[in-house]
Amino acid sequence: MTTGFWDVDTQRDFLDPGGALPVKGAQEIMPNLRLLYAAASERVIPLVASACAHRKDDEELRSFPPHCLEGTPGAERFARAEKARELFVSPDSPLPSGIPDAFRRGIHVVLQKRQLDVFTNPHADAVLAAADADRWVVFGVCTDCCVKDAVLGLLRRGRDVVALSDAIRGLDPAASETWIDRMKKQGARFRTTREVLSSLPRSAGTLKGSQR
Repeated sequence: MTTGFWDVDTQRDFLDPGGALPVKGAQEIMPNLRLLYAAASERVIPLVASACAHRKDDEELRSFPPHCLEGTPGAERFARAEKARELFVSPDSPLPSGIPDAFRRGIHVVLQKRQLDVFTNPHADAVLAAADADRWVVFGVCTDCCVKDAVLGLLRRGRDVVALSDAIRGLDPAASETWIDRMKKQGARFRTTREVLSSLPRSAGTLKGSQR
């Protein structure tokens, strides 16, 4: 079974304590984010990421403080510090060509979004198909909004989903626990980072079929 990594919104405004919308406990998951990015690079695991790319008049900013505004330091991704190669896919531009080849070359594809749900980017399904993974390992922030939207969206599209309990954090702990229960009921499985990484074979993009 082919496996991909799905990174949800690992951006400075969420991860940094001084960010515009800091997620409590986000610093605790940073070591695991580094382990996941190292594994993706070493084993050429297809990695799709979402990234908020807000404009000041976005509807979402009526409910949350302004954050991850396009072109600001707060919108920078964690992957920049890891020197990962990335291809950004804007919701307002045509789908870039060569995405399947980008995955084969270890380039991560970043779906920019202006709403909580990554699947509001009109190119999300095409990128998902190009990655050609059956199982997705999901991590990032925030558990109670964008993480749960990604997990449930992948499940609705027939993918097998493993969410990493020690590599996600939410804005509201109580709401996060409620959504974790809902994700489990919909079919998502929760594992730790080390459990998943220890199951990865040396060949790229696969997890042992016995790891359920």
